[in-house]
Amino acid sequence: MLFVIDPPVNHAGLPCPWEAHMGKLGISFLPILIAVLLVGCSDSGSPPLRPLAENPTSAVSSVPDVSGPPGARPQVDLTGEAPKDSFAVREVRAGKGAAVTSQDVVTVRYTAFNWTTRRPLASSFDAGSRPLLYKPETMADPALQKGVVDQRVGARVLVIAPAAFAASVIDKGADMFEHTVVLVLDIDSVTPWDATLSGPTKKTSPALPSVQDSGKAPVSIKIPETKPPTKLTATTMINGKGPALEAGQSIALHYTGITWETELYLGSSWRSGGAKVVELSPESAGLRELANLLTRERVGSRVQFVIPPSTDLGGDIVGAVPSNSTLILVIDILHAV
Repeated sequence: MLFVIDPPVNHAGLPCPWEAHMGKLGISFLPILIAVLLVGCSDSGSPPLRPLAENPTSAVSSVPDVSGPPGARPQVDLTGEAPKDSFAVREVRAGKGAAVTSQDVVTVRYTAFNWTTRRPLASSFDAGSRPLLYKPETMADPALQKGVVDQRVGARVLVIAPAAFAASVIDKGADMFEHTVVLVLDIDSVTPWDATLSGPTKKTSPALPSVQDSGKAPVSIKIPETKPPTKLTATTMINGKGPALEAGQSIALHYTGITWETELYLGSSWRSGGAKVVELSPESAGLRELANLLTRERVGSRVQFVIPPSTDLGGDIVGAVPSNSTLILVIDILHAV
């Protein structure tokens, strides 16, 4: 399933009438995951943890010890007493890579424990699990925001928090609602919000739109004076050199969408906060064909889709498309996990 939020606007820059439809969309998989494992995190070390400014609490006196080499599942000693009223973030190991901003897309490996019961909750190091890929500013839970912003790639970060501080994403009736969670975050990589692609652009058929790169701005799409195709078409305009996409992955991308018939601008990630995170999931009947086409591509590719109204595809990316309109959707694939 591909989910992106970008309120469509007309050429005057005003919201389109179907903007309300967009509010129903969102990145679905992360809130579910967070509801299970995010209430906090913790790690070793003698220096006291610093509480978050929006939750001014006293420093945590007892801190679980975190050990283990980079790139491996962390080992956490939970023998200390779990605090009940503190939410804190602490750097366990400094990173040496690029710094993370709230608008960037960050790749994070996580390991979560229920400190109160001293039991593991979940980990991206488990077989079949993937790292998280997300924009910190989009996360409702402060553990994923404060745990990575201003950190550098390669850092290991500890977050400690009571479940009550994550009430928006944890079922109030859950058994762990009064418990404290320890979350260890390993920052693997960061994709800047304004990342761009490189490489030669292929020429398209004269019967299809042409695309011109605009740098750090929406691509320029020129529509030919011909009728739009009646079948879904996908054209790789830049051949990426990265790994091939797989179903079930999360991908960071830029997109720009307009209609063929009226050249109505429907939206672009460049005008709505930068690179977006979407999920390739075969469960969505309305997006299955489009997701399947994307899985044929590689990271670093630019793909142009021409989507006829009969297919009913693409709406989850740019919002509701006007009836009987052909959607032109250009996607830049920046990263995938």
